[in-house]
Amino acid sequence: MSYKSLFSIEVDEGGLKVIPSEELKSMSVPKQMATIESNLKMYEAKLQEITDNPESSEKTESDKCEVELVILVLKNFLKQFREANWEIA
Repeated sequence: MSYKSLFSIEVDEGGLKVIPSEELKSMSVPKQMATIESNLKMYEAKLQEITDNPESSEKTESDKCEVELVILVLKNFLKQFREANWEIA
């Protein structure tokens, strides 16, 4: 699942606003958390690959920044879900 199917980012009064997708919002909370955790692991692996093999990677610096931003958003989503639904975790 691509991060674009999980959320979108909009500029809102000088800041960024992360908006969960309808697909993500339609899932149960445990399914949302599992989906976010799965995607987080995938993007962390992508970042590790870029970091470990910068010369052999076809990724540009902007690709690396995009992956880092996605990781940050997913970690924040996961933190918010865990705080809001602590009894499930």
